[in-house]
Amino acid sequence: MYLAFSGDCRKIERPLAGRETLTVQVSACTIVAMNPSQMEIDALYRERVLAAKAMPPEEKLLAGPRLFDFSCRIMADGIRGEYPGADEAEVQKILCERLAFIRQLEDNP
Repeated sequence: MYLAFSGDCRKIERPLAGRETLTVQVSACTIVAMNPSQMEIDALYRERVLAAKAMPPEEKLLAGPRLFDFSCRIMADGIRGEYPGADEAEVQKILCERLAFIRQLEDNP
C-alpha cells in the first residue's frame, strides 16, 4: 500500500513515542491510500513506457539528470528523517557519503 498526494501539500512532523516521528501532509491536499492491483501497476508501467518513447531526444537527455536530482531529494528527505537534528550541511555531507558508497558498490560488484 502507498499514499498518493495531490494538491497544495506541506509537511508537518509530530514526535511519537520514543524517536519515531509522524509526518502528515496538510493544507489543500488530498491523501488517498492505494493498494493497486497488478493490472493497474502494469497499466501505469505501459503509460510510462509509451510516454518515454514519445519523448523528444532533448527531453530524454534531460531525463537522466532530473531523475538523479529527484532521487537525491528523496534520499535527503530520508536522511532528515534519520537525523532530525542535522542541519542542511550535515544532510548534504551524509548524502555525498552515501552516493560515494553506492558508486563504490557499482564499481566493485
